[in-house]
Amino acid sequence: MPLLNALTRTDSNHIRSCHTCREAYDSGVIERWRGRPLTPPIDNFETNPQNEEVIEIEAEDDESMTLIAETPAIEESTFITNEGSCRCEACKIVKPRMGEYTKLKRARIHNYTYKPRAWKPQFVKNDPMKYYLGVELETDNYSSRGETDNYGRRIGAKYSVVDDGVAADMRLPKRLWIPKTDSSVTGPEFVSQPATMTYWTSKRKQLDMMFKMLLHAGYRSHDNDQAGMHINISLSAFDDSDHLYKFITLVHFSPVWARRMAQRTNESMNTWAKVDLGASQEIRRQLSKWAKQERVSRFLPPRVGQAYWQNNPNPNYVSRPSVNRYTALNIPGGFYTDGPEGRVEFRLPRGTLRVDRFFKNLQWTVAMVEYTRTAEVLESRPKAFMDWTVTKGREYPDLVAFLMERAPKLQAAVSR
Repeated sequence: MPLLNALTRTDSNHIRSCHTCREAYDSGVIERWRGRPLTPPIDNFETNPQNEEVIEIEAEDDESMTLIAETPAIEESTFITNEGSCRCEACKIVKPRMGEYTKLKRARIHNYTYKPRAWKPQFVKNDPMKYYLGVELETDNYSSRGETDNYGRRIGAKYSVVDDGVAADMRLPKRLWIPKTDSSVTGPEFVSQPATMTYWTSKRKQLDMMFKMLLHAGYRSHDNDQAGMHINISLSAFDDSDHLYKFITLVHFSPVWARRMAQRTNESMNTWAKVDLGASQEIRRQLSKWAKQERVSRFLPPRVGQAYWQNNPNPNYVSRPSVNRYTALNIPGGFYTDGPEGRVEFRLPRGTLRVDRFFKNLQWTVAMVEYTRTAEVLESRPKAFMDWTVTKGREYPDLVAFLMERAPKLQAAVSR
């Protein structure tokens, strides 16, 4: 039986008898759920739509993850571990001890429009990945917004204990991230250099420390529902326009599935990452053809580029369709030609400072790129994608763990 269907079972005897589940346990993919049923009881979300924003809050002990309660969608605040005894650089400021000084300084935060003179792709030796992922991670400088009184004043807000300049210096690795301002959030936005998935995986410990310091300093990304995690994919990751078309189709096929995978609310998704191209087959096809059609280099000066297109018209030219910038997949246009910048901005994932959720979003992106590389158009559906993904536990461990954790709701989203 498909692993994702097997994981919807809550019978403890089923775990021992099902070969698929035992194989997953043996491989260590779902080791974090050891000691309790795979799927805790979940309310009927068909008759309770508000329950879609309810998640399971867990606390970690020595041997297992124990279910505490179901509360509104707050992940990061409950994910903080060892806060009392932690001696990270942020905690040296929050809970100073005599003779102990932090190494953090105030880093420069660039303007939102800042771009380096040249991007420096990051990779490892003999890297098998041939395309890059760049991340834009937004943060807020408070852990609780509190409430608003009758006069519009904030009451009970809990702000960060350091300023944004110090928070920007918490970035790790230092040369990977560029801190910038962003008017849509209250904290710094961390923009990364383009890096391969292999490189991202090799820096997991440093990223875990970076997120830990930001959390302990009072910064949040997921909990406040204002921040996003935008993943920029190299346009070269897609073989041709058909490959890109299948990728766009998979993302836009089911808005409910996309929202639950991204962990966004309806409000934030409709504001910052609309999933509205599911019924627009012609627009999806035109967008993919426009992005992948051959064109002159975008680095030519404007006058030279314009003269080239006037003297060498393309009879098969496809114009860019009118698509909202705040859609789940944004393909920004270049400055010097009518072509794209060379990247696909995947805006759907919700911001996070949990390292496992951070890598879940990266692995979700890579898995969709690789799945649509060989899948047929009719196979570019969420259910087929999830069944394919759960067989790749070693390649996408954090993504598979998330699929197992949210199996009932994800199954319901694709069965409608």
